[in-house]
Amino acid sequence: MIIKKANKEDCSKLLELENELFEDPWNMEMILREIEENEFANLYVAKEGEILIGFIDYWILFDQADIAKIAVKKEYQNQGIGKKLLEFALKKIDEENCIVTRLEVRESNLIAKKLYEKYKFKPVRIRNNYYNNENGICMERSIGDVYEG
Repeated sequence: MIIKKANKEDCSKLLELENELFEDPWNMEMILREIEENEFANLYVAKEGEILIGFIDYWILFDQADIAKIAVKKEYQNQGIGKKLLEFALKKIDEENCIVTRLEVRESNLIAKKLYEKYKFKPVRIRNNYYNNENGICMERSIGDVYEG
């Protein structure tokens, strides 16, 4: 598996993955904007050969980072790919000296919450009904917090 910066050629596969995994997926225009226009965005794809198997999109805004999305193709889930994408992003974020990194996760997504907690993300607030009648848990971690395997 390789992780590389997303480019325009990845857009159709990113759109397929969005539609496969998310109730409210980004459209092609939104994906292109992340790749070509959003100066804060860092969209990386994970590939196995030519197959796009996952991606992570994080934004760096001065001394803060937000993980906007992380996704792994269904047939590749539970193989450590999400963990590798998260580690990759957190290393880059720490290199940029971001004081805090934030993300949101569905309250029901226990697997993701457990992964984030291993990387020192802590719940800081709840967004009621954020995901179509499901709460979103806002989590944060501080610079340099490391994985406790």
